[in-house]
Amino acid sequence: VLSHAPAGPRVFLVKELMSDFECDHIIQLGKKVIQESTVGDVGAHYKSNTRTSQNGWLRRTQSETLERVYKRFGDVLGIDHALLSEGVNAEPLQVVHYGPNQRYDPHLDFSDKGIPDQRLLTLLLYVDLPEAGGATSFPKAFDGRGLQVVPARG
Repeated sequence: VLSHAPAGPRVFLVKELMSDFECDHIIQLGKKVIQESTVGDVGAHYKSNTRTSQNGWLRRTQSETLERVYKRFGDVLGIDHALLSEGVNAEPLQVVHYGPNQRYDPHLDFSDKGIPDQRLLTLLLYVDLPEAGGATSFPKAFDGRGLQVVPARG
C-alpha cells in the first residue's frame, strides 16, 4: 500500500502481475487498435492538447491470454472476474502509447454528471517501459503532498 484514505486515494503497487509473454501479447494486439487519443464523455469525444497520446481498446474475449489476465485482475482486486465484463462492471482494456514528450495532463477518471456508471477504481499496467519518464502521479495522495509511481513492466 503506497497511499490510503483519509490522506488521499488508495494506491497499491502489485509487482509482476503479468508475464513478459502477456505484456508482449497486449502490445501486439494494441498496435492494431491504437489511434489518436481523445477526451470527453461517452458519445462526446474530442481531441485535446491535454492528452497527446494514442490509445485503443481490447475486449477480454479477444484472446485466451486476455481472458486469463482478466481473471487474475479479478483475483487481485477481490472482484468476481465474471463481473469484469464490458457492459457489466468494467470497460475493455485500454491500451495507451506515449511517444517522446507526449502526456496526459492531470485529470479525474470519473464523470461528474451524477450518473450511476462511475469508475470506482482504475488498474494501471505497464506493458513496456519508457526510456525516460513515464511515472503516474497521484497529486492528492498524502494530504496533497502527492505520489509518483515509477513504472515497472508487468
